[in-house]
Amino acid sequence: MYNYHMSHNPEGKPQSSHHERTFEKVEFSVITGAIDFLNREFTDILTQKSLVISISDPVLQQTESARLDVRLQQSYENQASLITSYSSYFNAIGFTLVPETDSISIRLDNAKLFVEYVNYRAAQRAMLPSTEQDAKEIQDIKNLIDRAILHVESTMMESSDDATLELLAHGQQIVDAYKKISKNDSWTRLDQLGTYAHYASLGCVREFVRAEKLGLLKPIDMNGYLLRWHTDATAKVLKERWDAVLETLHMIYSNESARAELYETALKNARIALNIALHDLERISSGDALYKPEYAQPLLPVMQSIKVQLNEF
Repeated sequence: MYNYHMSHNPEGKPQSSHHERTFEKVEFSVITGAIDFLNREFTDILTQKSLVISISDPVLQQTESARLDVRLQQSYENQASLITSYSSYFNAIGFTLVPETDSISIRLDNAKLFVEYVNYRAAQRAMLPSTEQDAKEIQDIKNLIDRAILHVESTMMESSDDATLELLAHGQQIVDAYKKISKNDSWTRLDQLGTYAHYASLGCVREFVRAEKLGLLKPIDMNGYLLRWHTDATAKVLKERWDAVLETLHMIYSNESARAELYETALKNARIALNIALHDLERISSGDALYKPEYAQPLLPVMQSIKVQLNEF
């Protein structure tokens, strides 16, 4: 056991020594592994339950349904047991185990506490000699940081999520602490957190995330995400996707910081992608492509309308 859980007094209140938190050892990867296994079990049971109705033999259908109900009940009991046994460990480092109808979610509630935990781990790691358990220890803290990043990504668009805002405010501390723990291990997910923290410090992280997801901040090439939209979408879906681009451009322009950091690149890439898509559709419409000309007929008016709107920026 090599990870750390904040020490508690008998009343359950955090204790500290010399005004600093101390943490007892807990191997979180074992707990999260059990939670992930339970969540997969829930998914398997519920998938099978949805297929029971297709069994033509009524006796067999009833038997199978009853068997799955027993498994589901056992899973709910296991869910309650895991939460009862391990909630205090996660609470101590800023997370909460939340029972869902078909899973246990691990939610970040106190980012400040989690930052303290990671910093504590870095300080402890610096004082210890290298051991054969280094890889397991690094993977364990990596797992927890990844859970925190997942929380940030799922709630970043919500201005009221305090844990996300707190973690973004201290994101660079997490990055620096992990590098100390891992001896400068390269990790793409950590780089993402650093990027989120950077744009959060500028006051435009939400605009960055929206533009990034749409592919507006990467160089437009023939494999670009935006360039594939018109090749496999109905007119309705194509309009919805490009409406999201227009909405994002408005969102960026409305934020002074985002406008300075993101607007020029996002607008340029949107225009490049749209012009290439229009050229493709015009070629298809004229019969000079692998697609049948009829494919382009409902899509061309959509893209032409989008171009008019994009020219207003």
